[in-house]
Amino acid sequence: MPPVYWAIELLTIDTLIDGWIDGSLPFQRAIFNPMMWRDVLSIRLQSVLIQPTGDLQITESKLPAMTVPLKYQLVGVIPKDKNGLDAVQKNCVVSVSAPVQLLVGPYSIQGLLQSTYPLKDIDDCASAGYNYLKDVEINQITPGSRLKGLKAPAMLVSTALLQYMALVQKPQ
Repeated sequence: MPPVYWAIELLTIDTLIDGWIDGSLPFQRAIFNPMMWRDVLSIRLQSVLIQPTGDLQITESKLPAMTVPLKYQLVGVIPKDKNGLDAVQKNCVVSVSAPVQLLVGPYSIQGLLQSTYPLKDIDDCASAGYNYLKDVEINQITPGSRLKGLKAPAMLVSTALLQYMALVQKPQ
């Protein structure tokens, strides 16, 4: 099967990594299926742009390809095209939608939590391993931060670095 490239961003503690994955490969598509995250150790990106998000002393870099480990530094996965958005929606069963704020590593993330858990079980969402959010806004809140007001239609957020999750009221 010929490659079918999907646009993706990986948000880590220190960087925002833009690139393309080969969506024709099942182990690459698995990044959009959080139930499989425990089996995905790394992901191979093509046409990579690495942008530091904080006070990290590196410059923006472009690389033809790179492999990114996903276990300990991953904050979230942001699909950047229709293929990725469709895959997330297909793989994430949703019965509840609620506005939330999360603190994940150095980032404050706001969006609409898409969950199978009832709102009274928000603790289950916080320990689920991942959360699917729609209409996301991300702000880095540490000194020297460069990432402010990043918006995305969807994001899969890892709970490995989650410090808190709170339901928030919609503005009236």
